[in-house]
Amino acid sequence: MERGMEDYSLEEMEAELEHERQMKKMLDQSLLGLKITVEDLEKKYQQIDEEGNEWKTRYETQQEMNTQLELQIKDLKEKLKPNHRTNSKNRKDQVPVSVKNMEGLSESGLKGLIKQMEKERSSLQNQLRDLEWRLDQESKALYKASEGRKKYLTELADAEFRLDSYMKLQAKKQAQKENNGINMHKRILPPLPKRVSVNKRNIQENRIPRRFQN
Repeated sequence: MERGMEDYSLEEMEAELEHERQMKKMLDQSLLGLKITVEDLEKKYQQIDEEGNEWKTRYETQQEMNTQLELQIKDLKEKLKPNHRTNSKNRKDQVPVSVKNMEGLSESGLKGLIKQMEKERSSLQNQLRDLEWRLDQESKALYKASEGRKKYLTELADAEFRLDSYMKLQAKKQAQKENNGINMHKRILPPLPKRVSVNKRNIQENRIPRRFQN
């Protein structure tokens, strides 16, 4: 059977109040720790968000550079095709000046030019491979930053939920404490004496000697 406030002695109530004070002190310390955790998570989230935007910009820039290099390699491959020189005679207005000059070169000059263009193509291919590797690394870094951002968002939401739950619990405990205080006050104070109705006629009759009464 649950005990009511009237069943507790004054010493038990004082012990209960002391226990509540200790619990409040511990909860206040927990609240402070939660606030610090939330602030720290917010700072880390902001940092991760900024890093994520930076990696995203670098990733997009790298993609654009790779596209330009692929176009250059494609153009060089087209120039090195055997029928390219023949087709260029019919489209002189569309052929670059460097390719038009090939018409006046000797066979050895053409071989040297082709060799030079092959070196350029090889160099561009190496650059493309290097840029693709860098793009892959930056893509991984972007993914890592994105995952870190999700992680801190989850931790931040969890910390805010715990903080909100704690505040609700504190409000509930405070309301219960105030209610208990009212009940305790009622128990400690002695009841007021009942008001006695006084009949003035009876008092007067009691004070007057019987022989003088009518």
